[in-house]
Amino acid sequence: PVHDYKRNALQKVDGFGTGTFMARTEVFKRIPQPWFNLAGGMGEDLFFTGVRCPEFGVPVYVDTRAKVLHKPTMVPEWHGEEMYERQRSEGKANG
Repeated sequence: PVHDYKRNALQKVDGFGTGTFMARTEVFKRIPQPWFNLAGGMGEDLFFTGVRCPEFGVPVYVDTRAKVLHKPTMVPEWHGEEMYERQRSEGKANG
């Protein structure tokens, strides 16, 4: 859950979905495979950003200045900042 979402800011987080993300090649040299794995009831993206990165001392950030959309397969609705803010104001978001 996001408890303190900041618009237009670089924000340190515990993990995030990787619909759109960037990582330095050094990260993949530092962290041994598997990088992405369906484990523990979480998606492969949260496994990488929320488990593997912290396990090997790689800090994880989200830059909310980058405005992107993501359309997951299971929930056929575009996900983005506006949808998240709407759900959060309605008490439906996870943060």
